[in-house]
Amino acid sequence: MGRIVFRRYAQLADRPVSWAFEEGPSAKFLRDMTDERDTSGVANHVVCVYSGEGSRVVGEAWDTDPSSEYSTVSVGRAITKGYSYSELPDGGQPEADAQAATLLRQGQAVIRRVTMSHVYVPVAVDDAVTLRYATGAVTGKFEVRTQTLSLVAGCRVEAELKSWER
Repeated sequence: MGRIVFRRYAQLADRPVSWAFEEGPSAKFLRDMTDERDTSGVANHVVCVYSGEGSRVVGEAWDTDPSSEYSTVSVGRAITKGYSYSELPDGGQPEADAQAATLLRQGQAVIRRVTMSHVYVPVAVDDAVTLRYATGAVTGKFEVRTQTLSLVAGCRVEAELKSWER
């Protein structure tokens, strides 16, 4: 029926690479793949409103860095996300601003999803793999999120790989 394996979570950057998919004459993957980046929910301004006991603290963070692709300078407008909390922060205004900066940084972590086909190789879901497909402009370290095995020649596997770009 299967076996459940529990292991401590590690960030993708801290995981060892289980397999390297590389372009070339001995490539183990098909060239036809999709590469998606979901940037629809990325904000460049975060507001945190803390309300409680008749007082209110508002923390704000802005991304105004011209080198950031999501900044107000690059986008040309503010894209705001708001968060509300029912308890006042212990550290007051500095803590509210720090929380807003943390949420802004976390909110700008864009998910990159690559869907590809490859012959069977010994990797499992949650393993870290590298993909170097320069011709298709897909390069990086990814986490294997799903696998579907077909019992055809080469035991073709449809895999979804994910990474988080910050």
